[in-house]
Order: sequence, then structure tokens, then C-alpha cells
Amino acid sequence: MPKHDETTIFSTLLVDLAANEKGKVWPFSTYSVTTEMKGGFSKTFDISPEELRLNFYMNKDNTQVHVESMKKLNERVIQNRNYLRNSSNKTAIYEEYCRNGVENPSAQVDLSFLYQKGVVFESSSNSNQSSIFGSSEVSASPASNPFARLSNFTMPLDVNLISRV
Repeated sequence: MPKHDETTIFSTLLVDLAANEKGKVWPFSTYSVTTEMKGGFSKTFDISPEELRLNFYMNKDNTQVHVESMKKLNERVIQNRNYLRNSSNKTAIYEEYCRNGVENPSAQVDLSFLYQKGVVFESSSNSNQSSIFGSSEVSASPASNPFARLSNFTMPLDVNLISRV
């Protein structure tokens, strides 16, 4: 039996999203709306700064691969966060909460690009893809990145730094 009702869960989710945006919390983290939720929401995934750093160094001879991956990852996070804040998804979000989320949401996203030289992240979360929630289409496009500027999450392109590796 869930501890919280649909309105409480959705309200908490919105407060958390707003706090994350203001605090510039790492955007590539799995999210659970309550501590009793055993897994995370399927629209979230974990990528550590170290994994992104490794990807950058593997692609240091072609930094555009890393930059393009970061751009696509950022777009995916924005799309997923917009889905979570969309009130028309409130019931589906609550149902996922009641099922304790997904044990490993990152397993639902192909993150193999992180460990492959020359491979750009390909977001498979397009408007025609469906998930346990149905369509992932978001009607409103964000005016800006809600997590901070994209440049805050890319590795430095300092030539001196690259040459020391």
C-alpha cells in the first residue's frame, strides 16, 4: 500500500525538480520521489562525472564526438524532466511510484557510447517511442536548459590539459 497519494507524489516531484534546477544538481542521476521507493523513475539514468571524463579522454583526438554526446544527453534529460513535470502524466508517474519504480533505470538507456571511442550518444527517446508510460512526446519545448548551461557539464577543451594525458 503506497504511503502517499497521487497529488502528494506529483507535488513533491515538482518541488524537487524546481530545487534541482535552481541548485544546478547533477542532471544525470536517477531520481526517486520518496525514500521508500526502492528504484528510480524510468525516465532517469545515472552517468557519473568520471564516466563523462573517460569518454572525453577517449575522444580527445575528436572532441566533437564528446560535445555532440553531451548535447544529446542534455536534450534527453530536458525531455525526460519535462515529461515528469507534465501534469497529464501524473497518473502514470503515480503508478510507477506504487510499483516502487525501476530497479535500474540506467539499464533502459544505451550508455555504451561512454566506453567506445568515436561513438556519439543516440537518444532513443523520440516522440514515436513508447515506454511503460506510453508516448514520451512533450508538448512544450523548454526555453532553456533547466539544469544550467550545457558547458557546465562538458569536459574542458584545454589543449594543455589534453597534452598532459
